[in-house]
Amino acid sequence: ERRHVVLYAITAALALSEGVYDLVFAIMAYSVSGHASSVAATYAVGYVAEIAVTILGAGFLDYFDKRKLFTRAQYVKIALFGSFVALGAAAPLSGPAIWSYAFAIDLVHHYSRLAIFALITALFDKRELPAIQAVNGVLGGITQIASPLVGALAIGLFGTTSALGVSVALQPAGDVAGGGAS
Repeated sequence: ERRHVVLYAITAALALSEGVYDLVFAIMAYSVSGHASSVAATYAVGYVAEIAVTILGAGFLDYFDKRKLFTRAQYVKIALFGSFVALGAAAPLSGPAIWSYAFAIDLVHHYSRLAIFALITALFDKRELPAIQAVNGVLGGITQIASPLVGALAIGLFGTTSALGVSVALQPAGDVAGGGAS
């Protein structure tokens, strides 16, 4: 069914996108400082963003159309990627600038993931949910394992900053899994 395919495609695209941009930001932070601690800091700001969204953003989802929130979050993320690339093209980026963008993009990214998680229960029959969540979880795990490989390939082919174009291309936007959801 179309809804299943779209959900699984979104799950895979989000995981692959995250792997690419995480690797790009980590490499950029390391290249600016030359210290492994800057890589750790880059990943840490992403985890802080994820925790913040989980604690503060989850209740917010209950009051709005999850499909619209997901789509708007995707467009915000694309705009953040664009402004990061433009800023980086204009001048060399500092570690704090990279970490700020990493935090903002991860914040929006994890909000998107939370919106999809909440949307699943509105799009599918309760009897289908265990099987859908199982397939979605396995697919998400596999793509999270593969995502650093995709990131490394993108960096090798396009260069560090330009590899963010792969993350942009992986941003699902528009109609999310069809059907009405609140």
